Amino acid sequence: DSIAVLPFVNLSSDSGNEDNEYLGDGLAEELLNVLGNVSALKVAARTSAFSFKGRDVDIRSIGEQLGVVSVLEGSVRRDGNQLRVSAQLVDAGTGFSIWRGNYERPMVDLYALQNEIASEIVNALAVELGASNADQLSVGGSENGEAYELYVRARQRWATRNMDELGAALNEMRAATELDPGFALAWSGLSDVINALVWRSPEYLSLVPEAKSAALRALALSPESPEAWASLGIITAESDLQWGVGLMLLEHAVSMRPSYAQAHLWQADILRYLGKFDEALQSLAIVYQLDPLSNFFKLNFAYQLIRFGDPVEGEKMLREVVAALPDHTNALAGLAFYPLMAIPQDERAEFA
Repeated sequence: DSIAVLPFVNLSSDSGNEDNEYLGDGLAEELLNVLGNVSALKVAARTSAFSFKGRDVDIRSIGEQLGVVSVLEGSVRRDGNQLRVSAQLVDAGTGFSIWRGNYERPMVDLYALQNEIASEIVNALAVELGASNADQLSVGGSENGEAYELYVRARQRWATRNMDELGAALNEMRAATELDPGFALAWSGLSDVINALVWRSPEYLSLVPEAKSAALRALALSPESPEAWASLGIITAESDLQWGVGLMLLEHAVSMRPSYAQAHLWQADILRYLGKFDEALQSLAIVYQLDPLSNFFKLNFAYQLIRFGDPVEGEKMLREVVAALPDHTNALAGLAFYPLMAIPQDERAEFA
């Protein structure tokens, strides 16, 4: 009942080509999201699964570190407009293959290919789909190959939270929506990219109305998309200060996709803003379970544990982040002032 999707190895003849690198990572991430739509399936989050990229680690060790019983790995080779994908589902306990699939498609079929692979994996795992057909596994996509490729690349850039990458992602998301105005996931992605930019630089504040409009359009186009609900939830809370409405939207997103780590994190942020610290910690605990190797999530969790939960466990987490990232200034600062951060239970309301 649990799976991790590793980045697909790029075997293209021009393997140094950035576009092809994004293709392998993007295909893996989209498979991760599609499988996350199966409510009975726990899916390890992107950050933790992608931490094994380029590393020669035994599948059984990966399964143990991520807390999953199966691992999907594969490769992608691009030759001109032809795409060759090989995928393998492995039992993380034994290291033996459960299922294999090989595919050759023109690039325009990337979205259909992703759905086909996801459907076969779910069938191989014998999980009750709760859907009458494979098409219901993935929602909000595009049959425009160029638009979908732009979207996949932009999502990879968004995940870095790097300002230069976010600027490029903004242009790519806009281009994807222009190529296919009915592409709900791209509208949701556009909202998320703008939200990430606004958090990092005030020069992007003027784009908030565009982000709100994009999220609303995504939801109108695809009400079944957890991404659309989550995008609208966080932008409504943080730009309009409608915390209760934003929380309601995010709760709906995580009910649709319980393995949606980012939505759980946004939910925790809003709960904290509302002074619901215990509930925020519960959401962060879910994020940590889904993404145990993410230092970004671990840092967030550590700060909240120190403030409102278990300061000893929070300090331990902070030290783990510093050990992994010795030059991470936020983690170092947290370790320096953590003794001052704990707030007694009876002072929480006043703090809020």
